[in-house]
Amino acid sequence: MKRSRFLGLFLDEAGQHIEQAHAQLKRFEIYPQRPETLRSLMRHCHSLKGMAATMGFEPFVELAHRMEGLLRELESRPRLWSDELTPLFSEGLDQLSTWAEQIAEDGTPAHTEVTSRLISRLDALLNDGLTPLPRPQLPDEPEASAQCWVRLALQVSSASPTHRIVSTLKRVAKLGHVRRVRPPQLPVGDDPQAMELEFELASERTPQALRRRMLRFAWVSSVELSAISRESLNPAVSDRPNVWTRVPADALDWIADTLRELAMENTVTPEAGNPAQRAAGDRSAFLIRRLFDRVEELRLVPFMSVSHRLEPAVRDAARRDGKQARFCIEGGELGLDRGLLDRLVGPLRHLVRNAVAHGIETPEVRLAAGKAAEGTVALSVARHADRILLTLTDDGGGMDTAGIRRAATESGQIDAQEAQELDQQRLLQLAFRPGVSTRDAADGLAGRGAGLDAASRALAELDAVIEIRSTSDRGTRFEIELPVGQALVQSLVFSRDGQLFGLPLRSLRRASPAETAPDGIEIVDLGAGDSKPSENGYLLVLDEPERDVALIADEVIGRRELWLQPMAPVFSATTYVNGAAMIETGALALMIDPKRLLSRPW
Repeated sequence: MKRSRFLGLFLDEAGQHIEQAHAQLKRFEIYPQRPETLRSLMRHCHSLKGMAATMGFEPFVELAHRMEGLLRELESRPRLWSDELTPLFSEGLDQLSTWAEQIAEDGTPAHTEVTSRLISRLDALLNDGLTPLPRPQLPDEPEASAQCWVRLALQVSSASPTHRIVSTLKRVAKLGHVRRVRPPQLPVGDDPQAMELEFELASERTPQALRRRMLRFAWVSSVELSAISRESLNPAVSDRPNVWTRVPADALDWIADTLRELAMENTVTPEAGNPAQRAAGDRSAFLIRRLFDRVEELRLVPFMSVSHRLEPAVRDAARRDGKQARFCIEGGELGLDRGLLDRLVGPLRHLVRNAVAHGIETPEVRLAAGKAAEGTVALSVARHADRILLTLTDDGGGMDTAGIRRAATESGQIDAQEAQELDQQRLLQLAFRPGVSTRDAADGLAGRGAGLDAASRALAELDAVIEIRSTSDRGTRFEIELPVGQALVQSLVFSRDGQLFGLPLRSLRRASPAETAPDGIEIVDLGAGDSKPSENGYLLVLDEPERDVALIADEVIGRRELWLQPMAPVFSATTYVNGAAMIETGALALMIDPKRLLSRPW
């Protein structure tokens, strides 16, 4: 069998099984002595073993088989579980994840001294028997105490109905478990109008509390709740499992690109036409947008899915340095494009290892400083318009600024005089330079300045901006801001020197006649050569907090919702244009990226 043919499928399914196994392990820690949780964990190990055997990855098979055998022993006697088994199984899952990454790179997992010791420990527990330890009986998982049918009246328009529905259901999901959703009748007109959204909700909150919380949603005008008795529930409907079909990412990309082109073609409509033709065109545009929104949602995966790829790095770094550290994620429900997530894992792994190796102290030092023995590395994610903000923090001792200054001068990055004149923010940025490290020697975790340098270069390829803040004895904070490509952009279309441009409305502060230009404002002219601006032109003042800068426009065409066709990376990397879109006349407008535009000398 040719491995390459099924390698992608193996890696994808193995990653999902490992992620779900980690989740089940955490679940068992909270609710111990539950055989069904151990049974689920065992099934994941069994699936991993079978998949690896089919592909011929023997070390992978051997470790998964040992883990499955021990879990099978524990399944019938969960009281044999002890606290020492949790880190053991975590280490086993981490090793399977590491092997999966090795397989993706060169296709050959191999045993090491560490994995041999791990298998020996599993064998010893299985062969020598497990000693039952008494565990306190913790309460069972809470079950929803009330179920009701909810009808919400939403104020929406045809511009973004699916977005409003999705955002509503996401907020409702924080109040309980949404079991069923009745497909709503979507609006067609441009004016905001009421739309009913109905769903079944299971929640521990009272109906009165649910009504109060949902009425706080700005776009919800009314809430109706009807209680549902447990006896009236139809198990065949309420507990029906989802049916999944695996679709290659390339296929979704092709559908999205085709829909984008179809939307651009649909934008160009004849100026004349009877009302029926215009209504059909509006309906077509509406359906294209709905379908595109759905395809885009299918491309998203929750940010939480990177947890099982970063948590092992934290545990491994702590284990090797004799430290205690835990990893947590905030905002993990946010959906991001899988391709972007895959590219973020590498630099984030460097950063979390650095947080443990250089930030988190040993338990003795932390206890002496009045801290908990276990340190915390936390990663949060939030989205603001077309930007993603990642924040990585640790509660360690902070970065060694004196050590960074010394390492930067010794490596030749800057001279001693310049190093003394740098403020703290600029000094911390030197940690991203190659060869700048406060460690005396490289090891398996810290590479004498290679880690942060590699993370910085990988993030730069994503057009990310990274900042560091550090406080002695309190910890370090990395803030990473990166753009997220948008297909549908609210824009102001204008012309200059015969060329149409699109400017994202979020980047526009105001538009004013050119003759009323305020004193001291910086003017950016996108015209070619000595072309003079129109006497009746405009100044488009950009929404920049630290600069007063404006673009010259000969004519303002107006506000448009543009379907953006991305430029080739080789082109967009060298200019201030990040895409193009077609307006209703068939003319092409170039979309401006204000950050890149203002980074160029004018």
